[in-house]
Amino acid sequence: GHTAQTEKLVAELIENAEIPIVLDADGINSLCPNIDVLLKKKSTVILTPHPAELARLCGVTVGEVMSDRLGFAYRLSEKYGVTVLAKSADTFAVNSGKVYLCTEGTTALAKGGSGDMLAGIVSSYVAQGCNALDAAALGSFTLGSTALLAGYKRSERGLGCTKNKDLLLMKRVIFNGGQNEKNKGIFSHDFGGNGLMLMR
Repeated sequence: GHTAQTEKLVAELIENAEIPIVLDADGINSLCPNIDVLLKKKSTVILTPHPAELARLCGVTVGEVMSDRLGFAYRLSEKYGVTVLAKSADTFAVNSGKVYLCTEGTTALAKGGSGDMLAGIVSSYVAQGCNALDAAALGSFTLGSTALLAGYKRSERGLGCTKNKDLLLMKRVIFNGGQNEKNKGIFSHDFGGNGLMLMR
């Protein structure tokens, strides 16, 4: 949960950890009161906020975030040098002036546990050697497409995060961390060189 103790813990981890950090949910909420600690980070930080968490991180309303979600994610990434995976129906992965857009997904993911799975998948891609931005983009694509596949066998309403786990192994085999020659087609379209990529 979000307490004064978790705020202190998150700040200490960011200031001292020399391995990548993925923050979600109460990790993000615990960061918000002391967000400038990101300027003292020693390693890569990936934030995975939904719109309300992104609003808290940026000190604005959810309505403001929803009117320019990409802009807020981009500015947050630029200001603090972090990777931002801004979750919603369409998800943006942003870092160093580069943006991936993931349109894969389903309403079955709009329930508790989905963000936990996403943070775990992103962490696994980082552990396999992906850079932060690719790990975030691949994580979003993996979870979204897995949920779509699972939806073909079950209704979206009946689909729960625990029912997706048997398909994740298949996805891991298919993508193998996104690092090999077979996976070059995952990021398929460059919109005129402006840094916005469509991930299919």
